[in-house]
Amino acid sequence: MQSELTDYLKINGVSQLKKVPNSNKITYVHRKSGLPQLYEFDLKTRKERPFVRTDGRVLSAHHSTNGEYSIIEVDYKGNEKKQIFLYKRDTQSLERLAYSLEYLHHFGSFSPDGTKIIYTTYQENDVDSKVYLIDLTTREKELIVTWDGSCNVVKWLKNGKDMVIQVQETNLDTSYWILNIEDLSKRRLGSMDEVARYQSIVFTKEQKEGYLLSDSNSEFMQVCQFSLNNHQKISPCITSIPWDIEEVKLSLDETKLALSVNEGGTSTIYMYHVADSSLEEITDLPMGVKSNISWLTNDSFLFLLKGPQVPGEVYTYHISQCNVSRITDVGYLDASKVRRYNPTMYTFPSFDGVEVPYFYYAKHANPTSALIYVHGGPENLSRVDFNPVLQALVDAGVAVIVPNIRGSKGFGRTYLELDDRRKRLDAAKDIEALAW
Repeated sequence: MQSELTDYLKINGVSQLKKVPNSNKITYVHRKSGLPQLYEFDLKTRKERPFVRTDGRVLSAHHSTNGEYSIIEVDYKGNEKKQIFLYKRDTQSLERLAYSLEYLHHFGSFSPDGTKIIYTTYQENDVDSKVYLIDLTTREKELIVTWDGSCNVVKWLKNGKDMVIQVQETNLDTSYWILNIEDLSKRRLGSMDEVARYQSIVFTKEQKEGYLLSDSNSEFMQVCQFSLNNHQKISPCITSIPWDIEEVKLSLDETKLALSVNEGGTSTIYMYHVADSSLEEITDLPMGVKSNISWLTNDSFLFLLKGPQVPGEVYTYHISQCNVSRITDVGYLDASKVRRYNPTMYTFPSFDGVEVPYFYYAKHANPTSALIYVHGGPENLSRVDFNPVLQALVDAGVAVIVPNIRGSKGFGRTYLELDDRRKRLDAAKDIEALAW
């Protein structure tokens, strides 16, 4: 029996998975009540409850290490202009903290003691970003710095005076800077002269060194080590993976790195052992995009999975047991009531011989109609996740072809730049070559 489009559209799924520090709880966002809202899940009792209700769309949540405060970012009518709300756990109260509908606010980090926050704000046409500090006890706000260009604070270091800022250098490239909030001195991680992508920075407990992802001097995003004592030196430590690594998380005992790797639109999780530099793939995980990795113990971690069969659920993986298990059922049961289809990945030669990858979804071997589904961006990519419209089309007998045309990220720096500047229309020629 063929399902209707509405059967697919009503399927719910989890996003924005976060571990609540020093607790057995996690939070995530889903739209059971209509608008995406924040929910709390107890890992011991396996019970879910609404965390707090807002009058807008919850985009993300961040929790202080002492558990006293949570920052919730909300927008209205889908305008993506984040407004920052403060939730106080002991009184279960929610209040506006950084709120002005003309501005976009981006939460950065809690202070090491959890009593202050740093955030960035800017208007749509601003050419600079303003970094503010708010004291959560007094609610006093202080402008720290006005940064030329777009930036976001990603970490407030334990010495209390240094913060890590990620700067958008170009539409593709970023950089990390260490800013001293007392004297406003700054230093860049890596070479001052090099343009590259930097993301997913993590620190060791002492916060004098750590790991990050970069395609500096590389075709792909790879794991690099850095030290604040020699901040201009970035040393690759994992170079054997011929795909973009998207996320890196350091284990609690700092002996392992969990990596999420984008392999052509689907995800593979690898484990890197620091002591002997060995790398192993974690196999037998469901197909899909794995993200939001969070360590529970030195032997287990959480991750969020979105795939053709899974609309968005939380899973755990136990390393010693080689065991994966789903722990939530936000939309899984509803999804099981409709037919879902896994894609097959192929490539085709475009007009100039470039091999362009695509996913092929079909219900039957010989469909009578087909549709080409092209992602936006342009520097984005189509993933093997749960797309309700796509799944409904396939169930209706339409073959769906999903290309990652040139300029899509995830296939290396060279492929990413194949549609730059005067070559922009070459991406459209890829679609034309696929259609014919």
